[in-house]
Amino acid sequence: MSFDTDSLAPSAFGVEIEYPVSNGMKRISTTGPGSHQITDNNGAGTDRIRFKSYSIGQVIRIIYNA
Repeated sequence: MSFDTDSLAPSAFGVEIEYPVSNGMKRISTTGPGSHQITDNNGAGTDRIRFKSYSIGQVIRIIYNA
């Protein structure tokens, strides 16, 4: 999946991705804009993603490539 800002005043933002793996949940923290590939859950369960702007509010665009 990739995530980018769609705002008129773009800036960096925090990204937290959480998804199930065989022994629980895996949490990834990174900075956007950017991308991350989920490879170790075999499509099982519910993936979650949340964002936190480092400055003003932003519109975040997510592209999920299944």
